[in-house]
Amino acid sequence: MLSHYQRIRNQMKYRGQSATKSTLAGTACPCIDSETLIPSREWHRDNPTAADCGGTGLINSTRTNLSIYAFIQPPDGDELEKLPPGLRNVAVMKYFGSVDASLNFVSVIGMDEKRDYIVFGSNKYIVRNVYQQKMGDTVWYEEAILERRAN
Repeated sequence: MLSHYQRIRNQMKYRGQSATKSTLAGTACPCIDSETLIPSREWHRDNPTAADCGGTGLINSTRTNLSIYAFIQPPDGDELEKLPPGLRNVAVMKYFGSVDASLNFVSVIGMDEKRDYIVFGSNKYIVRNVYQQKMGDTVWYEEAILERRAN
């Protein structure tokens, strides 16, 4: 007999929507400012022979795309009122989930808003305001706001 936790994961896979978690990983570029942690274009102008990170802050980078299943839907009126003011006037979606094809939990905490995104319905979304629902030390699922990216 399946545990409640396993049933939740099954529901995510078989009733959730298909999406893609896209992350970029690599070696930190020396252009990253140690105080702001922002890549510096000036550093690249001063060091033209160094590898160029293209503004990502990573060199020798690799993009990984993982197929996931989650519940993704527009927020209702009450939920829109609870959003931070900067997110009320942009295209946002609610996110509940997610699992991969093998029913493994997939976390979206720590996704970098400049490099990483969720693809859903051919649109790219930045992950914001992640909340983990836990039972003891086990994360059952995460809730987040997905903010549509311009590109």
